[in-house]
Amino acid sequence: MASQATLAPFESRVEVDTTLTRVEASSVSGWEPIESGSRLLVGELVPGTRLQIIEWIGEGSMGQVFEALHVDIQRRVALKVLRATFERSADMSKMFSNEARACTRIESRFVVEVMDFGELPDHRPFFVMELLGREDLHGALKAGRMSLARALPILRQCCKALAAIHEAGLVHRDIKPKNVVLQREDGRADAVRVVDLGLAAEPGSNPKISGTGPYMAPEQINGQDFDGRVDIYAFGCMAYVMLAGRPPFEGPLEQLLVAHELTVPDPITALCPELPGALDPILLRCLEKSPEDRWPNAHELEAALIELQIAQGIVTPWDDLALPNVNDQQRARLAEGMARRNRPLGIAGWARLAVGVGVTLLLGAVAGLAFADRIGEPAVAAAAAEAAAAAPMLDESRLDHLTNQTRLAASKAYWVYPPASGQATALRWIKVLEAEQGELAAPAQARADVLRDEIAETLVRFGDRYWEEPHGQTFALEFYALALVFVHDLPHALDRSPLTPTQLADLIARADRGQFSQAELRAGKLMEALADTDDERRHTRVVALVEPGADQRRWHETEELLQLVEVDTTTIESRDPWVGAQTMSIDPSLNPSVGPSVEPSVEPSVEPSVEPSVEPSVGPSVESSVEPVIVVEAPADSLIEEPKHGAPPKAAAALVSRGRAATSGGRRVEARRLFTEALALDSTSIEALAGLAELHFEAGEYSKALGFARRAVQLRPGEGELHVLVGDCYLKSMRYTEAREAYKHAANLDHELAAGRLAKLAKLLQ
Repeated sequence: MASQATLAPFESRVEVDTTLTRVEASSVSGWEPIESGSRLLVGELVPGTRLQIIEWIGEGSMGQVFEALHVDIQRRVALKVLRATFERSADMSKMFSNEARACTRIESRFVVEVMDFGELPDHRPFFVMELLGREDLHGALKAGRMSLARALPILRQCCKALAAIHEAGLVHRDIKPKNVVLQREDGRADAVRVVDLGLAAEPGSNPKISGTGPYMAPEQINGQDFDGRVDIYAFGCMAYVMLAGRPPFEGPLEQLLVAHELTVPDPITALCPELPGALDPILLRCLEKSPEDRWPNAHELEAALIELQIAQGIVTPWDDLALPNVNDQQRARLAEGMARRNRPLGIAGWARLAVGVGVTLLLGAVAGLAFADRIGEPAVAAAAAEAAAAAPMLDESRLDHLTNQTRLAASKAYWVYPPASGQATALRWIKVLEAEQGELAAPAQARADVLRDEIAETLVRFGDRYWEEPHGQTFALEFYALALVFVHDLPHALDRSPLTPTQLADLIARADRGQFSQAELRAGKLMEALADTDDERRHTRVVALVEPGADQRRWHETEELLQLVEVDTTTIESRDPWVGAQTMSIDPSLNPSVGPSVEPSVEPSVEPSVEPSVEPSVGPSVESSVEPVIVVEAPADSLIEEPKHGAPPKAAAALVSRGRAATSGGRRVEARRLFTEALALDSTSIEALAGLAELHFEAGEYSKALGFARRAVQLRPGEGELHVLVGDCYLKSMRYTEAREAYKHAANLDHELAAGRLAKLAKLLQ
């Protein structure tokens, strides 16, 4: 164990965050930074190759990196060349060559790919790599520390990179933000590539000591034998930087290295109290002084991160990553936990839907239309059969395809109504994902949940935007209604939507059947027009749709629509309403901020059945073979009568019974839907409220669970079990005072679990 007494002074010119290598006593301290060397000129061919230098990108620990073009095949690549200052160093040349060989041993999409290797006429080695983006994690952190929601998928991908490196029989030895490149892939930001394996070595060997000060493990500093747990230590240091904005140890290099050996790091929550306490043991175990006390491998570390994510109810764009290679029982638990979450996503962090899409409106009467585009079970089965009959495709590739198709449809504003071309909507693709069976069921359901959340959150955002605009509230209400088709219990959408519980239940049921009228299909044209982000083009398209001979809606709504895009409606003659449009006036008392309703000028009617214009066929194309079947029909019961007195509670009880059965069978998404439908029929159903509270609690969504549990307690204050449930929600939300009060209420009602809960809470607070 080194101490301050054994370390000589360090020269002030040495930067702490520079990759260092131990050298002979040529410097005062015995440490010196690896210095920059000469650079090739832009535009010249690399001698002996067909690679032309496009521009200088940067420098790694031993080499310069250029963007180059293979002049014969016109492919851009990255070229890494050993610096001229090291050309006479046999050790450095060998280390540089080892980096290329190391990369070729690793098979992982999370580690940079090396495609070629050679030697220049001056004997400097070089290798050709895939060309990556210019942003690395170090650059991203200049904007400030990351949220846990953004950091978790980056850290998970780094774990996968480390697992692949270690399984190839190597140790990276220089994990740090500068060596984690972030790029955009398949519409998702923060795809990880671990780079710069120049210091990689086989475990157990003891080459010259190298690393970067803030990230070096004690055994690495002391020149002791090492294994992959050196990288686990560096990973922990890097996670501190990402989440706290600083490494666990700071100071001059000499002080820093001593701290790695002797000082116990502060828990990260001491620096950032808003982070969950469960993060502390994960990172502190990474930073144990003895390798034996750290996480044994990157798989176990990633599993711990996933458990943290599940407990916090965090949903990210990268939740379709494969689960780590842990024991079957733990893997099954992780799969279930990842699949059952249904948490709305914050838009600011990663709004990936509808890039470049402005607004999409459902332009039918708000309360009475079937905003339905979700196909029924036979159609889902047919679409799934087509997917299975497609040309051979890896399971993960198929799920990627279905996910991408969902986002593509959403980006074109095809959320619910299919366009005239007959292309499938985002909701149809989600249903295909939800119909997956067997081993794919859990990951497919996880993706479907994420997609539902993304789309619902996007629709709510658009609703909020139009809520504040003059003449926009009619259309905002339609956004909120459509958001509830995707996620049935969004509090904000429920608060503003004028739909009664019965109308909402009808809306959800129609969506499940996949039925819509011609009037609704025509409304899709206006949806596409209003989705245009170019104001001038949107103006032109909207006006064109209300010109003589064009499809129209009720004039009062057309007038609002035109005023929304700043058209002088006094110059446009009022015309007949759409023929066959299903309408239902909105009771203004349901939402005082909305103006009085306008009665329809014609009686509502039902459109005749419309045959689908496109029915995808099964063929070798991956694109066409997975396309869901489009079902277009007019519902026979398109205008549902208000249930007779006494019917809603009875129907709700039946739905609750089915919901309980679905919960017992592990069909949590189905159970949540059934309980929500029951609640829409009978808002006083204690069993439905408790069922939803328990489902959200098990998914780690404690704030949602608390909302339902508190409503249940208000309706039945004399039931101790409900008070225990409220207390558990408060406890998980770390609101200990409220938890104690809830448990005391349960104790006063002589509930058998109350005393144990109070004792557990008291022990927790000691």
